[in-house]
Amino acid sequence: VIAGDFNAHSEGWGCSPRQRDPRGEAVIDWAVGLDLLLMNRESASTCVQPEGESVIDLTWAFPSAAWLFQEWKV
Repeated sequence: VIAGDFNAHSEGWGCSPRQRDPRGEAVIDWAVGLDLLLMNRESASTCVQPEGESVIDLTWAFPSAAWLFQEWKV
């Protein structure tokens, strides 16, 4: 299990298309390369600032551990 404040934006975890950035694409490439699954179930904002909201706190797991996250919330 890998969880953290990735400070990366991608539509893959609920960010808007205008928020998409190269870090988000790099995180997706990294996760795909390791066969990780994103455990975030909702696109609830995890960073709320006056400028707007975004989803930057992500939790990843290997498929063999995904069953542990059936009720997972960030």
